[in-house]
Amino acid sequence: MSEHENRQLVEQAYTNFKAGDIPTLLQSMSEDITWTLPEIENVPFAGKRQGRGAVGEFFFDPRQPTGCAFIRAT
Repeated sequence: MSEHENRQLVEQAYTNFKAGDIPTLLQSMSEDITWTLPEIENVPFAGKRQGRGAVGEFFFDPRQPTGCAFIRAT
């Protein structure tokens, strides 16, 4: 993949995230993705996740009306 293609992929991923389109964001990731958020004191969602399903759980928060930890209902 060229630098230009990589840039387009990352820009589209951010666009999907900002729009709250987590399913499309996840589809842009490899099935065997490894998602790592460094361990941070008092941050319960830190750590490593393997695979799209596990990464999807990172974004999901059933306490939110939208179901997404990062997208708030307006």
